[in-house]
Amino acid sequence: HLTRIAAAITAAAHCLPAEAQEFRSDDVHPEGYPTVMAVKFMSEAVDGAPSGRARFEREAKSAARLRTPHVVRTYDYGVDDGTPFLAMELLEGESLEAKLRREAPLSLPVTAAIFRQIAKGLSEAHDLGIVHRDLKPANIFMARAASEEVVKILDFGIAKETRDLIVDDETKSGVLLGSPHHMSPEQARGGRVDARSDLWSLGVVLFRMVTGEKPFAGTNVGDIIAKICADAIPRPSAFVPSLPASIDEFFNRALARNPAVRFQSVQEMSAMFDRAAGLEAEVTLTKPFAYMLDAANCSY
Repeated sequence: HLTRIAAAITAAAHCLPAEAQEFRSDDVHPEGYPTVMAVKFMSEAVDGAPSGRARFEREAKSAARLRTPHVVRTYDYGVDDGTPFLAMELLEGESLEAKLRREAPLSLPVTAAIFRQIAKGLSEAHDLGIVHRDLKPANIFMARAASEEVVKILDFGIAKETRDLIVDDETKSGVLLGSPHHMSPEQARGGRVDARSDLWSLGVVLFRMVTGEKPFAGTNVGDIIAKICADAIPRPSAFVPSLPASIDEFFNRALARNPAVRFQSVQEMSAMFDRAAGLEAEVTLTKPFAYMLDAANCSY
């Protein structure tokens, strides 16, 4: 059924240079699927590369196993005229990256509220043995749903293999898969990664949320990797003096280079962040009026 959707817009997909393109489709709605979906295509640039096609298919299979509302829903995977595509949940809202560029640093209660939702989605993935390997603000989406924001994790297509490194906000074919600023030390060294690698990356995301800064910044990949693997863990309070010492202590463990010293599950990490922030009750994310009007809002 979904190849009929794909066939209607395949030509448009091949006109764009990105690794994968997303399109809104509300013309065809086969039985069992929502009326409106996003259709994601692999572009010609990586269509013929076995690693790129395998990664695209892995994203489909991994995401299809997840049923949590905190991971973008994948309805189906197919190939139209040799081009792989995903039929996905259509999201309205903005990425965490866009939110941070506009509002960072975020308050501890808002950070904790976002983190709890991320933790719910990531916990299900880890329980199924799925390691994301590329957690970053651009892969966390703040979806509008009635009067609330539902946080969803995107893009489960990253593989383990290493390639040449470049600094880039987007994951591209032919580079070390993952984003250098958010790579755990073991991932940066090309070593074995498990769920605790995702937790390190999430620690980098949280650090930026509460300070507005990356913990290990640099102008080139070598500099970034060297800092990730050797520099002292920065104190968030050095960037935002009002942050309590308990938050500094939290990041000493979240960004520990030894995986055995880190939090061992995302549930533990989320609970300890709440404790470090002095929070007990959960906070509901509501859409501020300015957010609804913001021109940066987009559809995924």
